[in-house]
Parts: sequence; structure tokens; C-alpha cells
Amino acid sequence: MILNNEQFRIEWVANQLKKLPQGLSILDAGAGEQQYRKYCDHLVYTSQDFAAYDPKGMETGLQMGSWNY
Repeated sequence: MILNNEQFRIEWVANQLKKLPQGLSILDAGAGEQQYRKYCDHLVYTSQDFAAYDPKGMETGLQMGSWNY
């Protein structure tokens, strides 16, 4: 049996965020491209990322040519 761990994680995080009361503040530390922001419309969402992304020389994995902050 093969599990899609990324999809499971996204669904789990989305469900947890939906449970939070409206108007609560949340900090998305290490937010990157803010993939979970769309689940936080009912929250006061603040994001912070720690480093600039430079894909040069990274030819493997999930690296992309640009990083959309």
C-alpha cells in the first residue's frame, strides 16, 4: 500500500486550521510560499520566512526555478 504523505499532511493541517476560532492570530513560521494561507481566511495570518531561495545548482528534488513570496 502506497500512501501519499504530502496530501495526507495538507489535509490534516487544513482540518486543524479549520478548527481554530475566527479572529485568532496565527504565525506561519518558515512559511515559504505560504501553502497553508488559503486555509486561514478566518484567522489573522502573519507569515515569516527565514532565508532567500536560490535554486542555482539544485537539479534534484522539488526545487523550482523561482520562489514566490
